[in-house]
Amino acid sequence: MPKLAGDHLRDRVAGLLRVKFQTVEVEKRLNTTTADVFFVDDTSPIFPRRIAVEAKDWSKGLTSADIASIHTLYAPALSQRTIDNLWIIGKHQLSGSPRASVASLTNVQYSTFEEFRASLMNFTALLNHNILAFEQSDASKFFVDTRVRNSDKKLFDYVMKWMELNRSGLVVFGGYGLGKTTFSLYVASILSKRYLDGTFDRIPIRIPLGGMYSKQDVVALICSALSGAESGVSVKDFSYTMFLEMSQQGQYLLILDGFDEMRHAMDLEDFVYTFEQMKPLFSGKAKVIILGRPDSFLSNQEEEKILSSLFDGDSERQKRLQTVDVAFFNGQETEAYLGNFLSKKKPPLSKEQHAKYTSLLRQLPDSDANILLRPVQLKMFTSIIDELLDLDAPLTRYELYRKFIYGFIVRESRKWARQPPAEVLNSKSLRDDRMTFMQWMAWWLLNTKKENRFYAEEIPIEIIPAGMRVKQNNNAAIREALVGSVIEPVNQSGVLNNKAKRFYYFPHKSYLEFLVADYFENARFRRDDYRDFMSNVNAEILSFIEEGPGGGISNLREGLMHDLGVVDARILEVCAKDKKIASEVGDTRRGNRHQSNIYAHYFYLRKNGLDTEPYLLARLSDSITLNSVLATYNCIANETRISGRTTLVKAILASAITGISHHKIRNYLESSQPIEFYQADIEALRASVLSSCVKYQHPKKQFRFSISALLVLIERAARGSMFVHLPDSGYQLEEMRFLANEILETIGAHSAVLTSLLNKGGANGIIIAVSLRGDAAERFD
Repeated sequence: MPKLAGDHLRDRVAGLLRVKFQTVEVEKRLNTTTADVFFVDDTSPIFPRRIAVEAKDWSKGLTSADIASIHTLYAPALSQRTIDNLWIIGKHQLSGSPRASVASLTNVQYSTFEEFRASLMNFTALLNHNILAFEQSDASKFFVDTRVRNSDKKLFDYVMKWMELNRSGLVVFGGYGLGKTTFSLYVASILSKRYLDGTFDRIPIRIPLGGMYSKQDVVALICSALSGAESGVSVKDFSYTMFLEMSQQGQYLLILDGFDEMRHAMDLEDFVYTFEQMKPLFSGKAKVIILGRPDSFLSNQEEEKILSSLFDGDSERQKRLQTVDVAFFNGQETEAYLGNFLSKKKPPLSKEQHAKYTSLLRQLPDSDANILLRPVQLKMFTSIIDELLDLDAPLTRYELYRKFIYGFIVRESRKWARQPPAEVLNSKSLRDDRMTFMQWMAWWLLNTKKENRFYAEEIPIEIIPAGMRVKQNNNAAIREALVGSVIEPVNQSGVLNNKAKRFYYFPHKSYLEFLVADYFENARFRRDDYRDFMSNVNAEILSFIEEGPGGGISNLREGLMHDLGVVDARILEVCAKDKKIASEVGDTRRGNRHQSNIYAHYFYLRKNGLDTEPYLLARLSDSITLNSVLATYNCIANETRISGRTTLVKAILASAITGISHHKIRNYLESSQPIEFYQADIEALRASVLSSCVKYQHPKKQFRFSISALLVLIERAARGSMFVHLPDSGYQLEEMRFLANEILETIGAHSAVLTSLLNKGGANGIIIAVSLRGDAAERFD
């Protein structure tokens, strides 16, 4: 009797069996037929079973006649004990008559491929958990479909389209609070339902990546998640090797949520190493969605390097990896969410409350700055709506977070179990202590721990305010502080060497960012504290500071009075919002000529569309420290690249020529020996500008001033002090050209000096020859 088709199914079955059993053969010759697959079930080494598999990948279900034909082929092998069992594996469930036919046969079993796969590892409990995890979450109550950025397309539809493509990876980027985790729960829930009803052919497996940090083994994380430690459910007979084989065969959709939760804990090398460990997950016919915040990557180059480590190089990444960005809610989606909330609110709003609610919504900015365009902030808003109805002032994101987090503390303090003994301190002091504790914790996690997770025993006891330690031992004080905060526990039982331990964390990174910003509003720090903060601060913390009462901006400016090295331009953009700057710009007092103030003033002028040229010319004239001159030069270089005007660079050239002592120039003209500079001062800087940034074209009698060379000199000279990479204007002017006469006319009595210099070295393009020694060489060369 001829063999029936089923090679593809045969190979899938054999591949999975090889992972679990030692003896697996394809096309094994038996007495009167050839088995698609033959294997020895050695689960019991004392009583091993020899099993033949007949694979039937047919588009229709098997009939009783088909079952009889298959049994006839294998009957001799069964009767002669060449095999102990026959396992028929097909595509469809059997109907009543064929099922009865199989039941009447001895040592014969029929299974669908899904039933066969479940016999190796059973995901039924996980699938049901996926469904309930979303349906029982708060997010499901008012859920609104997530959209793709700059598109009307739903993100779920985008994912389903990607499923059809020959790409193994999809990176879903989304800023904080845009619903990435909710979306991952939603996808896992919907596709689990579809898998169970037979309309989706992959098992969705969602794994939070928060447990993987600082070179932790990704294999251990997956094993932990699928053995019940992370998800609360266990996959029966789980084997990582089997899991990986089934993934590469296309059996799963992996959903890896929160790669941004790893970034604080790792440097770039650790990040690449961890992603390299994920590489096998993207092999073969695998499908993997990985979600996280885009600010996990500090540059495009870093993003490419890290994501390429998932594949065999960047070209393979481009072929097999796709990226998509999550959109903010638009006005309609925000209204839909709030409409869902109002329809289910118990008790419902009264007529008067509804009028106040409508008025409150009108106060929100009708733009991309609307604080309710992020799902997480909508959730906060609805959770404290009753309190917000009493507000008269416009609502900012800073105010929303302040009311949410501190409103939580007030409510905690009202609970009987949270009340302090009367002789210890009053309720207001306790509330203040709870606020202080969360601020200090956020500051410690940002600047010292550098990750949003910790064990309770890691908390430095000095972080617990003294009022919370009165008449309590350290452990009790820490416990009380944690319970009365927005910090929450994450059960990490079973994770690598951390059995029964519990991590704590701020449940949303934006909580931590707000608390850091709020702490920065009033605290004062040492230089090293400012340096740490300026190094670790991110755009969201700066945004909170910008929206705050103003103390944070003043503190930023105070911190910049120290020499902090390279400073992020975003910090200066926030400083430029200081209301005091308007009166400072025209004030010539020495304090206003500090390099940090020059940068802040320049950003202020540009932000408000004011002419920067008069201000920069004034600073070029009255700056008396090297660092102030460097800041002025940097702003001039940036302004010149933006405007294309020559006035400012002409002024630099003129000040450089007139700023070198006549004695040194006379000696140079007489001796032809380069002028030597030993001190790293303004005079040596000006000479360096003339020698390295300016060339003279003798035939055309014009100067060529290199903006690029000036920027290189500025950055090199600013080492150890303050330097700012000014925002890219998009117009990269590299060089300015102007006639020598234009300079000669501006320097008056010094024109004879310049003429002599040009007569001496101009034919070779040189204005002045300089030899830097000592400190000058170390800083400028």
